[in-house]
Amino acid sequence: MLFERNQATEMRALIRPGNADLPNTLLPTAPRKYNVTVVSNQGSQVVEARRVAAGDTATSAVALSAQFPYDTFSLSHVALPFPPDDALYGSAPTSAENFGIHLGTVAVRGERGALIVSTDTLMRASSNPFFDYMLGRIDGDIPTGP
Repeated sequence: MLFERNQATEMRALIRPGNADLPNTLLPTAPRKYNVTVVSNQGSQVVEARRVAAGDTATSAVALSAQFPYDTFSLSHVALPFPPDDALYGSAPTSAENFGIHLGTVAVRGERGALIVSTDTLMRASSNPFFDYMLGRIDGDIPTGP
């Protein structure tokens, strides 16, 4: 499963040309020996999962209920295992747990050098807006019981 960058029209002007079509740059041409799902939006915030099965070239698409966050241009590897409601890394924490800070909601504004962590660290996406879809796919693909 690949999470493509935000394809919303207003983001295109800011993306490096070499990063414009990463799934096609990273993946070999279909057919492949494995399934591939690319989660992406096409010029809007509406997101779909496009899947090509192993050994096939046809793409099937499923619309997702989640939208690409308007203020996010891509996801980071840090974001993938955390849901938006995670108490520490979530973009919308709802848990009763309290770590004293919500890293996923920190807005990096202020004087340079004042923080003990780099602003680059805090600017990365720290939770996955498509976590529920990803978890559902994992649960559906892992056999249960003997």
